[in-house]
Formats: sequence, structure tokens, C-alpha cells
Amino acid sequence: MNNSPSTIGSRKDYTFGVASGFLIGVLFLPILQTTTPALFESFKFIIIPLFVILVPLGLIIASWLARKIPILWELSKFIVIGVLNTLVDLGALAYIQHASAQSTLPIAPEDILFVTIFGTITYFTFYKSITFIIANINSFFWNKYWTFKSTENKKSSTEFT
Repeated sequence: MNNSPSTIGSRKDYTFGVASGFLIGVLFLPILQTTTPALFESFKFIIIPLFVILVPLGLIIASWLARKIPILWELSKFIVIGVLNTLVDLGALAYIQHASAQSTLPIAPEDILFVTIFGTITYFTFYKSITFIIANINSFFWNKYWTFKSTENKKSSTEFT
């Protein structure tokens, strides 16, 4: 891979940086709302613009540093996608849990302990497995087409499996 100053960071890289920054901001909101509602209320309007600016700015800094240490360019994109995938997993989990909490069925008083202990574990495990699969699919495609820029003509479904 030739990492001359003219090849580090294409327009496509920075467009993907803006897109991933937007997604990071969007997915960070439900997590922030679930964990710290007061902080969410204070910063809900600046989270998305902040990440839309910070991610490409971080990529610009990484491209400058990559002129001396070439691996930093790929590493910076890999870190951005790692953060994005973590937030895809946690954001989707927060959304699913919030949506399921809105649609609860009445529970008989004698079943409350059983449902509280085993139902919560079962539903959480089910929800977590769904969000894990979503995050892995997201990770595969972002890393294949952006971080490591695969040019092979393999079928994505075969390669993913």
C-alpha cells in the first residue's frame, strides 16, 4: 500500500467519516438518554453535530500522523468503526428494551418473582443476541468496504459466513 501524502485520505474516506460520525451521534443518544437522562437533556442537540465534526477531524489528524507511521491511517478507521459498532449494539439494545418496556402484559402477583428473575434474563439475552448480530453485520461491511477496502470479487454472504 502506497501511503504517500497524496494518497492518505480520499474524499470517500472523509464522506464515510462524516456518515459514521452522524451514526455514532444518533446511536449515542438513546444510550445517553437511558443511562443519564439529565445529561441527555443538556446535550441532546449538540451530540450529533459534535460527532459529525470530530470524526472527520480525527481522520484528518490521523492522515497527517500516518505520513510518519503508515499503519495509523487504517488503525484510525478501524477505531471509528469499532466505536460505531459498539454503539450499534448498545443503541439497538437500548431501543429494543425501551420499546419492549412500553408493551408489557399484566403479570399475576404470584408470578412476579419468576418473571422478574427469569423473564428479564431471557429477554435480555434474546435482545442482546439480536443486537450482537446486527453489530457484527454492520462491522463486516464497514470494515470490508472502508477500513480495509476489499477489492476481491467474493460474494459478501459467503465471505461473511
